[in-house]
Amino acid sequence: MIERISFEDILKIADWWKESGGSSKVEIAALEPTLWKDGDRDICDIVKYLKENGFIVSITTNGSTLSKYSKSIKEAGVDLLRISWHSLDDDVFKDITGGGNQEIVVRGLLKSIELGINVKINRVLLRGYTKDIRDKVGLIDKYKLKIKLLDLYWTPSSNDFYEKYYISPQEVILNELDGFYLEKVDNIEASGRSRVTYRTKNGGVVEYKVKESAEKNHEYCKECKFKDECLEGYGDYFRVFPDSSASLCYLRKDLATYDYSSIFKEETPLRFVLEGRCNFNCGFPGSKTSWCLKQGRGFSFPSRKEVIKIEL
Repeated sequence: MIERISFEDILKIADWWKESGGSSKVEIAALEPTLWKDGDRDICDIVKYLKENGFIVSITTNGSTLSKYSKSIKEAGVDLLRISWHSLDDDVFKDITGGGNQEIVVRGLLKSIELGINVKINRVLLRGYTKDIRDKVGLIDKYKLKIKLLDLYWTPSSNDFYEKYYISPQEVILNELDGFYLEKVDNIEASGRSRVTYRTKNGGVVEYKVKESAEKNHEYCKECKFKDECLEGYGDYFRVFPDSSASLCYLRKDLATYDYSSIFKEETPLRFVLEGRCNFNCGFPGSKTSWCLKQGRGFSFPSRKEVIKIEL
């Protein structure tokens, strides 16, 4: 049975968060949130409720269902739509996502842009698969979008592949965007890490978070066996999982709790993980190994060769 958080619990948590003085930023992200259903409710009902209660709402999606949902998401009032899009090459995209159809994703992306949704691209960087970055930043410039270049996350199950595929955003910008007009703007702090930002000639934005700036000073971090590999430290997001447990750590399952007040931090953004499944299984090209941070938590993924069938 697929685990998912109920609409009633989402409302209760959002209300508690607001009453407790939590951050106004709410992210609906991780696994594939547009797959979430509760009776006749879907993700647009969540966005609408959050917006009506004064939250700033973002969604992170793999883009596979945007052709279906973008208009409703726009009408619900979403503030930011993040699309995880890791290659311009159709075959590489299919291999990385475990069978995803890039044409469908691009169709949804363009529809979202046409509707005037604030769109941002998330791109995980893999060594040997960055030659298309220049063309992708060209699209960012053309449509005045934003792209965040993401460090490959380390997980215990992907350890054997991490060293082979890791490449820093700094190296990609230096090697692949040499000569491309980028104007550096002042660094800013974002979710515990400093962020380097560039503007393109036409008003697009290229950014990345500085890996070395992650704060790891919490008592849990001091003795943590994952400390050296951790990218975000403790307290970057208040994550609520499909079983309604919550955690301030993205790597350790043992730190999840149902006692929200014991880990509440008013400056930390609230992030909902709505659905215990994804229709992509993102991982290393030519491999059955995934890089997804939600692997190993009992969630449901397709094999690295197929995707869940979805009616569009």
